[in-house]
Amino acid sequence: APHGAQGPAARVCLAPVFLVAFGRGASPGPSAAVRSPLLPRTPGVGQRGRGRASPCATAGERPPSAVERARTFVGQNTFPIGMALAVAAARVAPALGANGGPLRLDITVGRLGVAAIFFLSGLGIRTSELAQAATSVRLNAFVQLVTFALWPGMTWLLVQLVRAMHAPLSSALLDGLLVTSCLPTTVNMCVIMTQAAGGNVALAITNAVFSNTAGVFVTPLLLLGLMGRTIDVSLADVCAKLARTVVLPVLLGQLARSAPPVQAFAARRARASKKVSEAVLLLIIYNTFSEAFLSKGAALSGADLLALGVTLPIAYAGALLGGARLLARTPIAPGDAVAVLFCTSQKTLAFGLPLIRLVFAGNADLAFFTAPIMILHPLQLLAGSVLQPAVRKALRLDGRAV
Repeated sequence: APHGAQGPAARVCLAPVFLVAFGRGASPGPSAAVRSPLLPRTPGVGQRGRGRASPCATAGERPPSAVERARTFVGQNTFPIGMALAVAAARVAPALGANGGPLRLDITVGRLGVAAIFFLSGLGIRTSELAQAATSVRLNAFVQLVTFALWPGMTWLLVQLVRAMHAPLSSALLDGLLVTSCLPTTVNMCVIMTQAAGGNVALAITNAVFSNTAGVFVTPLLLLGLMGRTIDVSLADVCAKLARTVVLPVLLGQLARSAPPVQAFAARRARASKKVSEAVLLLIIYNTFSEAFLSKGAALSGADLLALGVTLPIAYAGALLGGARLLARTPIAPGDAVAVLFCTSQKTLAFGLPLIRLVFAGNADLAFFTAPIMILHPLQLLAGSVLQPAVRKALRLDGRAV
């Protein structure tokens, strides 16, 4: 740690990063899939190394101990736990992670780290996947219209209604909900959920790639269009930042991928790339909330957190189950409907958090803008897993093997 960052405070603040870097199991990230503890397991999952008992004991094996179960839970939920630790670390030692602090996270993470995330994303995306996005034009167009038009439009109307009712909610938090509605779908979680429910995985991958590629340009334009009167952001400045921090790194990643040795190296080091991206995301969370805790009045109140904790689960469950019942009445094939459902009902943290930070850099309400997607992210994983049987039943997939 830099000079002045030694001691217990520094260890607490860096704990989320070490948790991700050395934690066992996979966790959500921009370029690798994650398995929820609630999703169906295949034989051998959870067995790492020789002689180690599987967390899912079968007949004749001794049941896992409490320590083993706890270790398995932590390994499978590394990133959500890391997010909680990052926020706690920001509360304990905000000066260490604030802009201009000893760690200089505004430079090392805010600029270099974000660019690294998108470079690794470009390195991991196959060019053929982008070409495949044009094969199912109607379904792809439907997914993107729901993602970038229906959700932002409905959220905008809801926010205006809440403000007209003078509800006791922070105006900045309502803007945060609007920001979240403008984000693209998840990079990999929608693919995992689609696969677990027996849907069309190829369609889910195509729309995940297309949505996050289009989101580089569409999301900032939506934010400027819906919030342009309430935020001080220049379109030219946003485009320049996006070109420098997002588009250029992605293009460089694609160019580097064209070299066979680099492509082979990226395939071998996919897990390491994911861990780097996750560590950067946790440092972004730490920096964002450090700034919030140092600014008086910028932290979320208990009422704000309660409102998010109640409304987001209800809204997500309603969207998932309601969407499943609506899609069941359409001529869309059940497998395609599963992919459409999970792609349109989720919002990305891996892409969204760096983009929100980029667009709203220096805004005093940055913590309010990031809070909804941070709460929604683990909720999508858990609720999607719990509601999976209901989704399969609504889409008449009960008799199909996953």
